Amino acid sequence: MRKTVVFLILLVLGANLFSLERSDFDRVVDFQGTIKALSNAEDLSALSGKLLLLSGTISNMVFVGTKKDNFNVEVTLVAGEWLGLEDIDIYYCTIIFEGSEFFSVFPRRLPKNPKLGTIGFNYPILVLAKALQPLNKDKYGTRWLLQGLHVRSLK
Repeated sequence: MRKTVVFLILLVLGANLFSLERSDFDRVVDFQGTIKALSNAEDLSALSGKLLLLSGTISNMVFVGTKKDNFNVEVTLVAGEWLGLEDIDIYYCTIIFEGSEFFSVFPRRLPKNPKLGTIGFNYPILVLAKALQPLNKDKYGTRWLLQGLHVRSLK
């Protein structure tokens, strides 16, 4: 998990990594965020403008643009927590991944032996995302719409 976080930081901040301090990262990325914490945020001001590093499992994928030059997939990311032995609270967010760089990451149909880095339905993932707007509210909290910037499979 620690390697994954370091990898995403490298992608986001590039060559300047070695001249930055930990506090520089903390100003840009919320490393403590969870989908549950996100669902408790009522509006954008509660999120302090930071990028969100979230983990969860893909429960749904809707392909809006299917060609490489207009690729767009809406991913529903889910996380939950047990309440005792029988009940569970479930938290959702919707993440939009746009652009040709995600075309090979999210194939419409997974091959029998997917390549490393390929992501499909029911995959656990780690996402670096930007909050766009709240979508709706249910008994578990607010469901947010996010823009996916980077993604990595945890499978």
